Amino acid sequence: VSTAFNNGAASANAFTKTGNGILEITANNNGGTPYTGAITVNAGAIRVSNAGALGAAANNTIVANFSGAALQLNGVTVTELITINNQGIGYGGALQAVGGVASTVNAVITLGSATVIGADAGSTLNINNAFSGGSQLTFNPAAGANINIDTTAMNAPNPIVKYGAGTLTINTVGATTQPINLYAGTLVISGSGTLGGAGLITQYAGSAFNLTSTASGRFGTNRALTMNGGALNMSGAADENT
Repeated sequence: VSTAFNNGAASANAFTKTGNGILEITANNNGGTPYTGAITVNAGAIRVSNAGALGAAANNTIVANFSGAALQLNGVTVTELITINNQGIGYGGALQAVGGVASTVNAVITLGSATVIGADAGSTLNINNAFSGGSQLTFNPAAGANINIDTTAMNAPNPIVKYGAGTLTINTVGATTQPINLYAGTLVISGSGTLGGAGLITQYAGSAFNLTSTASGRFGTNRALTMNGGALNMSGAADENT
């Protein structure tokens, strides 16, 4: 879609995406008269290829609680509120960076239910604001992909789960008090990032856990670590208690 909704005239009509294909929006719907309607993805994907594609910053784009529904970001920075549910297309993420480029979310992401956030091969997803909601959060970056978290704490009352061969980097202070299950790929606690609380960290074969943060308490408060294979790498000269 290369033409603004309602030809750029003011509109608050709701927009719902159905069907299993991909609808790519390259138009700017946040121009002089921004689109202010709600956008819902029930099936397939809306691919955002213009920073203003989703309309006014106060809009809330919702990925409904159906497997196979996704919001894909293609080299853009978005500021609209986002609510996500379920696993996306082929477990790629209800919210997914695509196109082999970097995309950024500078808005609150609400977890409507247990959900997956992903990035396809070579893509980077930067999440810089906050998470809201109490549902389980899974990260699934593909090989060569990166998801970078620099938000307020992710303290939903469920484990944080890491799948995918790519890298999840956390720069958040007191990132989560909850358990972490590291099944694949690499988890990095970086910069001034720290893990809060004492939840169990469980690591599995084929994964790597890299502590490169220089912050005190980067491992959390006497967290236990169970290693069922995988690699634990520490650098940065900070002390550990576990």
